[in-house]
Amino acid sequence: MLDPLIDTQNPNETKLSIPFTQYLRPDGRQRIMRFDVVGDLAVEAKKIMDAGLRFECEILSTDEVSLTVFDEGIGENVAIEICSNGPGVPIATARLIHAAVEYVILSYLDRGDK
Repeated sequence: MLDPLIDTQNPNETKLSIPFTQYLRPDGRQRIMRFDVVGDLAVEAKKIMDAGLRFECEILSTDEVSLTVFDEGIGENVAIEICSNGPGVPIATARLIHAAVEYVILSYLDRGDK
């Protein structure tokens, strides 16, 4: 499998296409949708995926979007953002990534890994 990180035309930038498991109404069917991020967000998102966490999303009955990062090891979400569906999604995705990478770093420190 190819590494999802690819170089953009600027060698100092990295681009990542984050796979989100999307849960569809009304019955929770699943499909993969992708959201592209660049630069530091791409590096942070890669750390999250390398830690074995999963990005998920769904459109709520309020027509808002729920974005989460799920840790299967503990069986719960470790970061969540809810936003309006539309232009606010990229900003909410950035906040989600920052919160989840903080969780990954704290988990790493709690284990005493060096």
